[in-house]
Amino acid sequence: FGVATTGAGVGESPESIQVSGGTLPKSDALAQLDTGVYIGNLWYLNYSDRTAGRMTGMTRFATFWVENGEIVAPLNVMRFDDSIGRILGSELEALTVEQDLLLSAGTYFNRSTESSRLPGALIRNFEFTL
Repeated sequence: FGVATTGAGVGESPESIQVSGGTLPKSDALAQLDTGVYIGNLWYLNYSDRTAGRMTGMTRFATFWVENGEIVAPLNVMRFDDSIGRILGSELEALTVEQDLLLSAGTYFNRSTESSRLPGALIRNFEFTL
């Protein structure tokens, strides 16, 4: 169509992303959470409504119920559906100082160069659907 390329990959999504850390030391995260759900691993993340910025995904491994800053029970897999505006906007309480490096394990057609370097997030209210 004669439109200049953005340089993005075919999927029009970032291949490598870094989000700066915040002010919450990871070692204080459970105490700051106090009572609620601690998610240590997201299995996947997809858009459920791109126009509205809604994302859906599931927890997997390392998801726990926390009371008074202490892990008291593991939780089964849960699905969530929430908007990026709420997650990183009105419901965001803090980001951890430390960032985790997440490497893609994708090897379907070639080795992936995708990676993410992201802090943890303390979110006031997260919408689970299952």
